[in-house]
Amino acid sequence: EKSLGAYFVIKGLVKMFQINPDGREQILFFFSEDEAFGYRPLLSNTTHSFSATCTEDTEIKFIDADAFLKLVDTSAMFAKNLLKSLSYEFAVFGKRMNIYAQKGIKERLAFALLLLNEKYKTKKSKSEISNIVLSRTDLAAFVGTSVDVITRNLNYYIDNKLVRVNGKSIFILEIAKLYQNIEMY
Repeated sequence: EKSLGAYFVIKGLVKMFQINPDGREQILFFFSEDEAFGYRPLLSNTTHSFSATCTEDTEIKFIDADAFLKLVDTSAMFAKNLLKSLSYEFAVFGKRMNIYAQKGIKERLAFALLLLNEKYKTKKSKSEISNIVLSRTDLAAFVGTSVDVITRNLNYYIDNKLVRVNGKSIFILEIAKLYQNIEMY
């Protein structure tokens, strides 16, 4: 479908996903506070190839296509921030592809938790640890596995005191050890 504009997350979390031929959802990326999404089709003059939905109470600002493209053309600061955002997303996708192609589920889960920890951090937070509130179904769809496999591997991290879980909430206790687990230092 042709893009009518772009979106800016004021607060909350948005997941970008696609439905696989077998009907399963694959989550590709999460957008959080102060991040824009849905603009790639505008910049490349293509249609949307992914869907997006909120995973929690979210406030979003819609920027229509004409206004968005005018901002790109007239504001060097906006264009620079957009390039910075695209570069970040590309780097994350590259790391994710590498980890998902070469590592097992434990490492893929560690990467997902570290990325989600950053997404759930608030701008005012002084803590390195955030409250990751995500269903096990969404976590499995992001990691690319089943809910039971996510649960077993999450329990491994709980048993090794790398994370703590309270209902849907996941708290990372040992960020450095999760990074070591995926060899990203």
